[in-house]
Amino acid sequence: MASTRKTDFRYNVIGTLIVVAAMILSYLLISALSSLFSSARTGDVAYVASMPAYPMALIALFILYEAIFMFAMPGGLLSAKSGEESEKAKMRRIRRIAIGVSAGLSVAVILICSNWFTIWTPDGIRDCKVFTTESFEYGEARQERVFCNDKGLGYEVTSQNGRSYSLFAGPNAFNDRFEQEFETPYAFAVHIHKIMKSSGVREVVENRERLTSAYKQAYPDTWAYIVRLLPETEE
Repeated sequence: MASTRKTDFRYNVIGTLIVVAAMILSYLLISALSSLFSSARTGDVAYVASMPAYPMALIALFILYEAIFMFAMPGGLLSAKSGEESEKAKMRRIRRIAIGVSAGLSVAVILICSNWFTIWTPDGIRDCKVFTTESFEYGEARQERVFCNDKGLGYEVTSQNGRSYSLFAGPNAFNDRFEQEFETPYAFAVHIHKIMKSSGVREVVENRERLTSAYKQAYPDTWAYIVRLLPETEE
């Protein structure tokens, strides 16, 4: 019994290390692929790629990798420890199928996540969902919204079809040209705001007092950009 427990503990440790390594590799692979795919869709322009599906994809991959390990380890799920040889062979086939399905789903999650992002360019937004892309220019937007919540500053643009896109929510990736032209996402938000203001896009500001108290004294460098997003202020 003690030997069995030691063996199970050893497999659990090895499995945990394998899953952690797989998650790290998946993170790097998704980052590389998303950068490749977003660059292919935008060309040689500065951009911010927002990836709202990224956290859920990592959770799904963790579950799938755990399932693969549980099916693959000796004595794991669907292991036939007793019974006729034909029954054991059947269970081995089922386990191989389960491992193959889990691995296939893992690849699918990586590819879907790498192709599921919102690209903010200097001219407009491109909403990319795997093989489809919807785009609009900032001057064509329905509304611009500046707000402050528990997570801090929020900047949101709503298209004419009612879909809203948040610049500061979720993981974002920037290309080198973006860092050269804008340096920070806050400067980029000011750039967008100028276009929308000149086009007469409706602006909504929520929790202005909370925004002021959170940033004006504590983060003066950031506040210098934020104040330019608010109405009735001088640039």
